[in-house]
Amino acid sequence: VSVETLRSLYDAIVFCYGAGKDRRLGIEGESHRDVISAQQFIGWYNGFPDQANFEPNLAGTTALVLGHGNVALDVARIMMSLPEKLAKTDITGYALERLRRSQVRRISVVGRRGPLQVSFTVKELRGMTRLAGCRPVFDPADFEGIRDRLSEIPRTRKRLTELMCTTALSAADARARDKDWALEFLRTPRRIVTDRGDLKGVEFEVNQLDQNDKAVGTGEMKFISCDLVIRSTGYQSVSIDTAVPFDHA
Repeated sequence: VSVETLRSLYDAIVFCYGAGKDRRLGIEGESHRDVISAQQFIGWYNGFPDQANFEPNLAGTTALVLGHGNVALDVARIMMSLPEKLAKTDITGYALERLRRSQVRRISVVGRRGPLQVSFTVKELRGMTRLAGCRPVFDPADFEGIRDRLSEIPRTRKRLTELMCTTALSAADARARDKDWALEFLRTPRRIVTDRGDLKGVEFEVNQLDQNDKAVGTGEMKFISCDLVIRSTGYQSVSIDTAVPFDHA
């Protein structure tokens, strides 16, 4: 049904179709086959028809997830979970079999801003810190001085921040762990690095926060090697019909 047809039948039309396209980074190397979107990955393990033929490369040992939202942690959780745990969920059979063969042993979840600006919830973080066979590895230096500011933080974010601080500053768990995951802060991806067709890693610019908590690049660069990049940096709307005004900016 065209928009013009709807206009002829109704006095007002409200479009509520969401944001159906993942937001790209717009950096060199992003088109590499091993740079994928969280939208693709989630659609794959949930059995979305448009991702039925999608096959993420899980042959490498290290992955980067770009973004600090719930979707980013959900992607990391699926990749780090024990297959026998996933088998009790409604995950697709083909995704489960591929995850059983996965060689990914370390994931870094990387964001542009600091611990006080993350967008994921305490529920998602708690689930990640409790994954069987997987150890959270946070850098205590990222949380220096944050405990002293807990009294200033609203209750919901306070619980989240306390959990991050506790995880970062607690003594390492002595139990054997096959996998680990980390949170990386104050990093903006500037270039996907490849060599002879193979993904080598991501070059990040180190940020600092200004007085409005906006991430500002310092010019210092840091390279993180990896075998897979999953971007989880939000979604954007697309035009539904040329008859409807749309801001492409």
